Amino acid sequence: MDKLILSRVRLGRSGLEVSRLGLGLSRLHYLPSERRRMELIHGALDHGITHFDTARLYGDGLSERSLGAALKDRRTQATIATKFGLLPSRVVEALGAFADPLRAARALTRRLRLSAGPRRCCDMAALERSVAASLRALPTDFIDIVFLHDPEYGEIAGRDDLIAALLRLRDSGKA
Repeated sequence: MDKLILSRVRLGRSGLEVSRLGLGLSRLHYLPSERRRMELIHGALDHGITHFDTARLYGDGLSERSLGAALKDRRTQATIATKFGLLPSRVVEALGAFADPLRAARALTRRLRLSAGPRRCCDMAALERSVAASLRALPTDFIDIVFLHDPEYGEIAGRDDLIAALLRLRDSGKA
């Protein structure tokens, strides 16, 4: 099979250069095993996809842990974008591989509108906790891009403190 060659783009003044196509990992936890998740991520890298989009919320931390394991020896080949603001379930996250039935039940109750979506928190403390957890899960010394995940206007309007915290993260080299 011929190797796909993807063009790359520079992201503004950031200096980051990424593949024109990225791989979103919001549904990575639907793959039945860690081996399959690794195959997907390694296959993407092998075909020139170097940009990976994840979040603490995705699979209640599973997406970041799987991406970190897959990039263990290949971190320099990839850019990682993660998000904060929508919170994973601490219970589901703590259960690890045993959490799949809870994830399935939760997905069903949300589709039937019997339960609310994830908890939200967009303050500075949540940002710092989320980035620290992402750095541990990935495991890496830095995250290339940190996004605010699905904010509501009232959560971010006039939040100069949040912008200052994001700039401190950038200046510290963690993001």
